[in-house]
Amino acid sequence: MEKQPSEIDTELDAQLKEEDSEQFLRSIFNSVQASIFVVDVLENRDFRYVGANPVHERWTGLRSSDIKGKTPEQILPPDDARSVRQHYSDCVRYGTTISYEQYLPFQNIPYWWLTTLTPLRDDNGSIYRLVGTSTNIT
Repeated sequence: MEKQPSEIDTELDAQLKEEDSEQFLRSIFNSVQASIFVVDVLENRDFRYVGANPVHERWTGLRSSDIKGKTPEQILPPDDARSVRQHYSDCVRYGTTISYEQYLPFQNIPYWWLTTLTPLRDDNGSIYRLVGTSTNIT
């Protein structure tokens, strides 16, 4: 069955709106002056980094491309990774946004961070991703 012009226009409008939304979100991600990082929550409750914004890269010295697909244990010292993983697990367990202060050194500089983790849910209501924002409060 061939689509009518009005159906094509509606689909095109929806696609353009989605592209505009994606571009808008990407501009926020890249320009906001806070550290933003994204973490996938795997079915086995493991955590893998998806990426980070330029501010996160600048503050931590960790490039987004270097952390992508890695676990906390692959990029942080053992004690720090354990602590970070616990916060991620708490966010998933509670199923709501959580905030906490944490000491994490980067580039051999001690920093205190105020971090907020927000869980994202799929269509089935399962948490599949965490979006973190951090501010250096040292």
